[in-house]
Amino acid sequence: MGNSFIGMLKDSSLVSVLGVWELTFLARTLGQATFNHMEMLTAASIIYWILSICLEVIQSRIERYYARSKAR
Repeated sequence: MGNSFIGMLKDSSLVSVLGVWELTFLARTLGQATFNHMEMLTAASIIYWILSICLEVIQSRIERYYARSKAR
């Protein structure tokens, strides 16, 4: 279930609060006003990367919690 959720975050902006489409659109819009396209897109990719890392850490903790019962 965790892998599916992370996959949907990466593939679709419908399941996330701040999706890929909105993030890149905002970065392009802000970049056009100041001609800092690369800086804005880099910031957007870092935000997206942090969202993905947070979800992966949460999923690994959930998996570790449920794996404890199999070890006993």
